[in-house]
Amino acid sequence: MMQGPFSTLLSQTTQIMSSKKSNKTITISAMVAINDGEEKSMNFVQVMPDYPQPGMVTPFCGRGTAQMLSDGHFVFTRKPRKHNTPVLKLPHGSLSWGNDGYDRFTFVLPAQRRREFARLLQEEAELAINFMLGLI
Repeated sequence: MMQGPFSTLLSQTTQIMSSKKSNKTITISAMVAINDGEEKSMNFVQVMPDYPQPGMVTPFCGRGTAQMLSDGHFVFTRKPRKHNTPVLKLPHGSLSWGNDGYDRFTFVLPAQRRREFARLLQEEAELAINFMLGLI
């Protein structure tokens, strides 16, 4: 069931991160279009500025948490990306250092090779452990 688009004056505050990690707040007057799904779940929210100008904001695509209240207030908080630095590539896995302070060992195996899972995991985990012990 489509309830939008409806027109409202939106004062949207957007936090923009520059390369120097400073915050910049931009206020936009806009029309908001909301499409509600059949099961009362929101499919999308579209913000269309009244006076669009190229370069007004830095474009982004990201995951986060969105909240819309019944009075029309809308808040979106972007989740920071987890960046991992790969340090060892194995036939079915990899070892990487995360910027969050955690080390990760990832193991991926096709479903057709499930019978070999335990053996291959043990072999590649031993290689990763030996690599890490060589760094200590």
